[in-house]
Amino acid sequence: MQNEDALEGWMFVNLVALKCYYTTLNLLKKHEMNRKFSPQDLFLFLSELKKVKINNEWHNTELTKKTSELLKLIGIIPVT
Repeated sequence: MQNEDALEGWMFVNLVALKCYYTTLNLLKKHEMNRKFSPQDLFLFLSELKKVKINNEWHNTELTKKTSELLKLIGIIPVT
């Protein structure tokens, strides 16, 4: 690290990332899906959630069937 501020910023980002990872892992465990999916898998599926702006209005893009089913199983219903 170049200086103390950079180290503190790096530590903070890692803390937020770990909190996000373990919150996701606990969500998968709660719904007994942690044997089939990892938090990285869920993040990959969530990366498919996109919005597009058409005529000054924001719209959600379509999700794959597998992503939609996974989100419903763990209790995350995408806003339509």
